[in-house]
Amino acid sequence: MLKKIAVAVLFLMCVPAFSDDWVVCMGSFKSYDNALERLHLLSEADIPVFIAEHKKNEDETLFRVIYSDYFYTAKEALNARNRLLTQNIVKELNLFDLWCCKKSDLVLSPALQ
Repeated sequence: MLKKIAVAVLFLMCVPAFSDDWVVCMGSFKSYDNALERLHLLSEADIPVFIAEHKKNEDETLFRVIYSDYFYTAKEALNARNRLLTQNIVKELNLFDLWCCKKSDLVLSPALQ
């Protein structure tokens, strides 16, 4: 019995290492320059963001503006999305289409992984 408990505890300790973090996407652009413009506007309003690539298909890469915090669950990311929607800059830019996605859907630089 003690062996089963030890195995269960070990498994639960390892789960976060294999989890897939969630992020809030604040825009997706075909043009890197457009993504960079969105990044500057949000950064100037003290919303920490970065740009990551998303391979839509073999021929098309999108540049996504990502809120800098990572979330362990989709629910946490959704709560952050809802908080972001209340920010003045988000309202001014009419960013009502924020969405959550898995970090693994993005191509991040090694420093951001």
